[in-house]
Amino acid sequence: MTLLRVARKLFAYRELLGNLTRKEIRIRYKQSFLGIAWAIFVPVSMMLVFTFVFSRVATVDSGRIAGTDRALPYAVFAYCGLLPWTFFSQSLSGCVTTLVTNRQLVTKVYFPREVFPLAKILAGMVDFAIAAVVLVVLMAWFDLGVGITVLWVPVLFAAQVAFMLGCGLILSMANLFYRDVQYVFQVGIQLWMFATSVIYPIPAGVAADSPVIGTLLRLNPMTPILDGYRAAILYQRTPDFAASWLAYVLVLATLMVGVWAFDRAQYLFAERI
Repeated sequence: MTLLRVARKLFAYRELLGNLTRKEIRIRYKQSFLGIAWAIFVPVSMMLVFTFVFSRVATVDSGRIAGTDRALPYAVFAYCGLLPWTFFSQSLSGCVTTLVTNRQLVTKVYFPREVFPLAKILAGMVDFAIAAVVLVVLMAWFDLGVGITVLWVPVLFAAQVAFMLGCGLILSMANLFYRDVQYVFQVGIQLWMFATSVIYPIPAGVAADSPVIGTLLRLNPMTPILDGYRAAILYQRTPDFAASWLAYVLVLATLMVGVWAFDRAQYLFAERI
């Protein structure tokens, strides 16, 4: 099976993968004034902007705190969505150009080229972990507890990383053959954000009012993943995997297609780069 074979190759080259990941982290913060503070700057700044907008201009129903009648503070609701979304969007942005920017290595000695997109995602995990501290602080500030359902978070995180890896492999490969993919992606990721429950919940009635839009929303794996994070962390509920099974099937399909297509095409990379 291609997935297992690639996993074995990546394990064999784990030292190279570790070196590339450390390099990505060093480059990200080298000669920067804020250093690792950049990891929290993007999600925190976006949280502040959207909190201002949705508290002054429009109202978003962020739900209730588990076991109480208190409304969940919108800042916590928004940050819990922005945290994994920032990890998703920034990691994929790096994946898109990773083969092109490492052309000197791609055209020389053999090693599994999957290490380049994977190193971007692993480096993004460091930012994710740092920025997650802010969520802990926000929950402590608003006196929000966690329940046993928080144990679902690693499952959701694994699903997100699997989806990111599949997308990252496809995007990096596509951009190598067609260099305008990176520009299309920059527009697409912005549109994708507003079609996902990052800063507001997707209304349940959308699917009934517009079957086409409802189907597209159900096929967006990031919405049930983000909703799952909020359910497990903020609302102390088990994520509704049954209602979103199609999205998780798509996660697995994206990973398998990405790994298979990348593995088949990587022998053409050197001549196309």
